[in-house]
Amino acid sequence: MVPPFLHTTNPLSKMQRVLGMGTNPAAPRGAPGTRGSNLLVGDPRPAAILTSRHVQSWLRLDGSCIRRKGQDAAHRAKFAAPRTAATDVAVTDTPPVLDNAAVAMDDKDELSLLALLRFVLPTCGVWVIAPVLSLVDTAVVGTRSTIELGALGPATMLCDYLAYIFTFLTIAVTNRVSICISRRNLNGAGNVVSNSLGLGAALGLGLSVVLMLISSPVLSLIAGKTSAQLVAPATAYVRLRTLGLIGFMVGQVGQGFFLAAEDPITPLLALSVAGIGNLFLDLLLVNSFGMGIRGAALATAAAQIASAAILLVRLFQPLRFGSLKGTTLPVKWTMPKFQPAMRFMSSCGSVIGMLVAKVVMYSLLTSIATGLSPVSSGAHHVVFSLFLFFCFVGEGIGMAAQAFLPRFVGKPKKAWGLALSLQKSAVFVATFLAMGAGLFLLCCPFLFTKSPAIAAQMIQLVPFFSAVMFFHAASMMTEGLLLAGQDTRFLAASYGANIFFCLLTVGFLRWTGLGLPAVWWTILQFQALRLVINWARMQQKGSVLNRTTPLPDQGS
Repeated sequence: MVPPFLHTTNPLSKMQRVLGMGTNPAAPRGAPGTRGSNLLVGDPRPAAILTSRHVQSWLRLDGSCIRRKGQDAAHRAKFAAPRTAATDVAVTDTPPVLDNAAVAMDDKDELSLLALLRFVLPTCGVWVIAPVLSLVDTAVVGTRSTIELGALGPATMLCDYLAYIFTFLTIAVTNRVSICISRRNLNGAGNVVSNSLGLGAALGLGLSVVLMLISSPVLSLIAGKTSAQLVAPATAYVRLRTLGLIGFMVGQVGQGFFLAAEDPITPLLALSVAGIGNLFLDLLLVNSFGMGIRGAALATAAAQIASAAILLVRLFQPLRFGSLKGTTLPVKWTMPKFQPAMRFMSSCGSVIGMLVAKVVMYSLLTSIATGLSPVSSGAHHVVFSLFLFFCFVGEGIGMAAQAFLPRFVGKPKKAWGLALSLQKSAVFVATFLAMGAGLFLLCCPFLFTKSPAIAAQMIQLVPFFSAVMFFHAASMMTEGLLLAGQDTRFLAASYGANIFFCLLTVGFLRWTGLGLPAVWWTILQFQALRLVINWARMQQKGSVLNRTTPLPDQGS
């Protein structure tokens, strides 16, 4: 039975009388309060979130009615009606895919601490699982062979660092989709994700081919004559890891979208399944089947493919969490076209430059550690793997800045309130993180190796490691804010200057014969300088926090 107030030849005006709203016949078509508009006069909220005690449905003022996902059958039977010329009321069986002005999301001017924690905590889990894959490889392989443990250092440097450059997909997708959502442009968000999926798959395939070809000569150059025995196992590891690179790239796109939609739960679940599977396969292939470092590579590749598959399945289904809960993203799997792909890549040029600079520095430092001795290579690899593992705190807070800041850009007071809240949280957590991470490394070196020589060098790095963890967590907050504000050119330039000073430092310290601590002193200097430079940038008049206009739409 159709409710009485829908029996009219003009459902728009009748509905407005029920809700106590009026029309504006003089306004152009599509303006608030007119037929064809999704907004009511005097109410800035999307009509999709306006309900009455009579209609528990998605309402649009063009006369259409789309039910909420999960509405019970009795309620549908009571209020559903076939589409007619008189009523033009339709009930669909799928959640709505809303257009530019109809995204039902929280538009509050303030972000509560509880809402922030609900995002940051699972996001930290998302970021901690990725380094867990390499850390599990380190723990399992390290208890089996000292040579293979040393080989993991240059092998993961080549494989993971090159892949890390392509995490610009996550940064770009998170930034663009966050802006689209803040402007209620869900179709634009769908376009961003659709184009990025095909591009990610193509980039993954290309990187796999490149690594297959260059792995042996590059690893020989990194290891040098001192550690030549590491080249063969390291090459085998890299070539097998390339099997999962397409899954890694596609997963980065999916992860970027879900984080932008304020839904870290979905990627957390996907990566958790992958992490558990990686541990099981590591124990099975490395120990039970005796495959050693090759088994570890296969386990990690399989985990990357599994997590990407889970994210893809969820991407084409209604969202279960976040600000877009219940909606379906208009995503299409398409092959990337050359010109749009080049425009996307060129717009990410500064971000790519920033990531390349970071990879170059870490790669150079790893090659310096590898060239010292196999023992130094093994110790550096374990400590650096722990560094990547504990980076999840800073990464999670940085992603929170990228997801939440776009809605506050143009409101300096609100933007600074968010920034200061996040920064205080980052410093507080960083203090405990530094103490906990340092204590863990001090007490548990033999968890990763049976070699007393490697364990001794690891313990020697504890003070540097703790300080690095503190400054990393504090500095990632500032970097996330600048990325959210698309201040990527400044970030790229600051990275270049920072790394230049770091290279001068490591050269001088190596000349003094400091050894492996010289490498970690340089990493500490890089993190501290990044915090100082980014905070100074945020104080400037033209920074994203002081901006008085919103960010431009990125959905085209």
